[in-house]
Amino acid sequence: MGDMTIKQLALMLGTPVDVLVPQLTEAGVVFEGISDTIDREGKLKLLDYLRQRFARQKEPRKASVEPVTLKRRKVVEVPVPVQKPVALAGDNMIDVLKRVADATGPMRKAIHATEAEKEELERKLALANEYSCRLLEATTKLQRARIHAECGQEEILGDEKPGRVIAHCKRKLEDVERILKSQRRELQVRASEAARQIKHVMVDASNLCFQRGKIIGIEPLADLLEKLKRKGIPATPCFDSNTLVRIHLTKRALVSKLKPHLSEGVDLIVSDREADEYVLLSEQPGTYFISRDRYINHNDLKQKIPAAKFLECRLVNGIFVVPGLRIGAAGA
Repeated sequence: MGDMTIKQLALMLGTPVDVLVPQLTEAGVVFEGISDTIDREGKLKLLDYLRQRFARQKEPRKASVEPVTLKRRKVVEVPVPVQKPVALAGDNMIDVLKRVADATGPMRKAIHATEAEKEELERKLALANEYSCRLLEATTKLQRARIHAECGQEEILGDEKPGRVIAHCKRKLEDVERILKSQRRELQVRASEAARQIKHVMVDASNLCFQRGKIIGIEPLADLLEKLKRKGIPATPCFDSNTLVRIHLTKRALVSKLKPHLSEGVDLIVSDREADEYVLLSEQPGTYFISRDRYINHNDLKQKIPAAKFLECRLVNGIFVVPGLRIGAAGA
């Protein structure tokens, strides 16, 4: 195989020029442009580089989670993290694990399917690399033509140009890796949500009527209560009497505005004591808390409650967002 330009080499290998150029650079071949001639020594450097990379791809990768024995074409259970603290306070561990298994089942199946797709792409990429190396070793047009024909007859490849297959597989693998990362993150979220058994939510409503000391009214709170109601989570808003004075509402007017957004059998509370103290004293199995207060004045009470029971709440564009319950600005 005589000298040829980089552009001609890319055409011969069936590899896009923008893929071949980085490979030549990483192989240590010096050139200025795709019109430069590449000699036999440069081709051998490229061949050695491709062989080394191909060998690395064939090496078994170390597991990033627990040491699990993986076998091809067998279903492998995806480890599901269960947050231990939220399984306290009377939850039966068997019930918790069953809820987690039920909630994460569909996502685990999706992950298995994505991992199978990734494995298939890696096999396809490895085979295409083999053909690419053989093309570099070929010394005549007849040899190269036969290799291209063999490559095209491979059912898994379906293309006589191994370079095209390599470029396609790399793009697809990037997409699949991104999807897999997203699926695994979603799996953890679903497992954490299922491990919780939320029977009731105490809402520090006084704290949710203000933003940086300014009154924002009860509309964002009403929206939050409505979303909790739709999710089937009974929520009790708790106000202190001082808040009603500051937002210029009577208890009767407050009940009139918020009652339609509460679950059946649930009432709002207007307490003579501070709302945050009343909320913390309401702790019991299955009760969680929504507030933006750090409870500095009642740290002794807060310390007795598992941290996982406090659900983060943020105001975004006038709407309360509770990530732990998947309540966002777009709706429940």
